[in-house]
Amino acid sequence: MRTFFINSWLERMGCLAWRDGAKPAADGPAGLGVRQLARHVYQLDWTRTRAFAPLPSGNGIHIVRADAAHPAGVRDDEYSAFRDRLAFELRQLRDPLTGEPVVARISMREDLFDGPYMALAPDVTLELQDGGLVSILASDEPVVRRPFIAGTHRPQGIFIATGPELRRGVRLDALSILDVAPFLLHSLDMPLSSSLEGQWITGAVEPEALSSRPPRYEDGIEPTASASGQSDFDAADEAEILRRLQALGYVE
Repeated sequence: MRTFFINSWLERMGCLAWRDGAKPAADGPAGLGVRQLARHVYQLDWTRTRAFAPLPSGNGIHIVRADAAHPAGVRDDEYSAFRDRLAFELRQLRDPLTGEPVVARISMREDLFDGPYMALAPDVTLELQDGGLVSILASDEPVVRRPFIAGTHRPQGIFIATGPELRRGVRLDALSILDVAPFLLHSLDMPLSSSLEGQWITGAVEPEALSSRPPRYEDGIEPTASASGQSDFDAADEAEILRRLQALGYVE
């Protein structure tokens, strides 16, 4: 595995500057800079910074928009070109030892996020070739090999459940992480809301238990999707869902 020091790379690109020469250094062998989360942004020179990565686990780049407090920020009329340039340069990034691309997939904000708080999401999100996480610490070289292999998150998760009402030994079809919330609410005997995006995981529950204690909806309105998993999505909706899943890396 390798470590991609994303803020150091942005510094080399001329998109980021540290205040008074201050740079976040590693606190210990972990290397991801977890203890830097609250303080490294205060080490940035916001009068000269145009893009930065705030989190070691988010793999996202936020573009600073121009205003009175950020005179060097990106103007609205140059935003698209600036973001495309970042994506292009990230695709050119190579491992110095193997020559392989460091970044496997790049997604723009609108590819992954939606809703009223979309503007708070990263402008660019990247997936590294080895599935690793970026580092927000400073480094003389943006890409270095890790001295040891470390575990990290993966887009694909595992759903395992047990309990008196649950079926034993059943293997479920692919689920969304959004399906967990209504499932847990029902397990706690709490009412569900029809506004929940997740679908009820019918196949995990014994039919008798589901019949005697069906899901309760606080507004009395059940979601449109049926227990069989069929929905009212048309071909255009399904194509859009597939596009978003591909952008997230869930499907090829």
